[in-house]
Amino acid sequence: MRIIPGLKIYLGKQFQDRISLSAGVCRVETLNGIACKSPTFIPQKPWRKPTREENEILAATKKDLASHQTIGIVKLPKKLTAKFKNLNFSNCRNHQETSKLSATDEYKAVLGETIKYYEKFADIKNSSVPHNIYLGESNLLNNTFNQREKTFIGLHLDSFERNSETRQGARNRICINLGKDPRYLLFYNLQFDQMAEMCNMKTIDRNGNPYDILHTFFERFNTYPVIKIQINPYDAYIAPTENIIHDGSTEGTKNLDINLAIRGYFKIPGSNNLFSNIFKF
Repeated sequence: MRIIPGLKIYLGKQFQDRISLSAGVCRVETLNGIACKSPTFIPQKPWRKPTREENEILAATKKDLASHQTIGIVKLPKKLTAKFKNLNFSNCRNHQETSKLSATDEYKAVLGETIKYYEKFADIKNSSVPHNIYLGESNLLNNTFNQREKTFIGLHLDSFERNSETRQGARNRICINLGKDPRYLLFYNLQFDQMAEMCNMKTIDRNGNPYDILHTFFERFNTYPVIKIQINPYDAYIAPTENIIHDGSTEGTKNLDINLAIRGYFKIPGSNNLFSNIFKF
């Protein structure tokens, strides 16, 4: 099954070789050696490069960049990169070390600068919500772990923004790779409402269970491609994770996965002065 129009992706020229498409999804009983809560779905291999037609469907235009519902891959500004490197999160070996480093005045100052920078490109100012520094294992096929149920959950939908009336109106997320190895964002280019429509199902309210729609989509459209984008150290993705099915992956890596996520209403940095540095991939 080919990609159809949905949410758009911004890739600067330097990121054009970072995107792959799966052969669809498959249902798994175990993930990373741990039994899953049924049903759990992950991308189906093999991965392939998108066709020219798929690239054109996925590529963001100037109009798309006016919305925080655009997916983008960006580089951390050089000054912020230098400050995060000096903090040395990439050499942390456990949660105790990341927590200790996160409590320092130096980190709090850099976090404030990071929020200030990205809020220059936000629809709503002073609305950012930083997460704790994340530390996860290397070489995981899909890496989102449910601590309460002690299992990996596979492709999923975030639901932090329960006070938002619609998923399109919820905060998106910037996630900065602070580790030594690349990590990967896995996602569908389809909005939640779009998936519900394809399944001939009504979108439920935010207090309901969206997984009825997700699981129906996975079963009916199991050959629809999942997109994978490589996020190198000190690069970041911006994505509406409340509104798209997604997950992370560290497959093939050797070092711990360390990242910083901040929720807000972020547009692609520089989108106020575009279109001079936009490239179709």
